[in-house]
This record gives sequence, C-alpha cells and structure tokens, in this order.
Amino acid sequence: MAQAPPVDVLVVDDEPAVAELLLEVLRDDGLSAVAVADGRQVVEAVHHYRPRLILLDVILPGLTGPQVLRRLMASGAAPPVILMSAAGVPSDRPPGVRFLPKPFNIDDLLAMVHDALEQR
Repeated sequence: MAQAPPVDVLVVDDEPAVAELLLEVLRDDGLSAVAVADGRQVVEAVHHYRPRLILLDVILPGLTGPQVLRRLMASGAAPPVILMSAAGVPSDRPPGVRFLPKPFNIDDLLAMVHDALEQR
C-alpha cells in the first residue's frame, strides 16, 4: 500500500456513529482526519497515513487500545495518543498518555486534540 498524504488525526473507534461524529467535528475544525474500526488496522494505518495524533478507543475488536499503543511504542512509530472510553481509565494505560472519557464534550475534545498537536 502506497503512503497517503499525512493526516492530522487518525480516529480508531469500532462504533460507526462515534467515528463519523469525530471525523465531522475534526474536519469542521479544519483538521484532516481518517478512521479505522479495528485494532489490527492501526499499525498499518499509522504507516500509511503518518498521523500527527491518534484518537484511540480502549475497547476494540482485534486488539484493545492499550495493546495497540504498546505495539506502536515498541515499533517507534507512535505519534501522541488520546485514549477514549466510556468504561473509565484503563489500568494498563501507559504513563503520560492522555485520556478522554466518553461521552465527551466537543469543546473538551477539541481542546485536548489541539493541545496534543501543539506539544508534538
């Protein structure tokens, strides 16, 4: 698979309505964004799209968000990540990784996204 132009945000969520909402909010805010729905697709998507940030759901088919994050960190390919979940902060969240509880406030989401992108 040839590399695509880099994107600002890779959204990883297996709930289509949530993924579409996130894409719409990010794009309306002037950010480029793409989505995948399965934890197994993330590593390939990171190499393909080279995102500046990943919004990563914790509970996913294939691999969980923390498992995906560990693989990315081990490969040296991990951009900043914001973990998201309605189930609370995962006990295996790596230190320094941001967490956004679901349901989320759009303003809080955008503030966290922009803060993560600026600190990159």
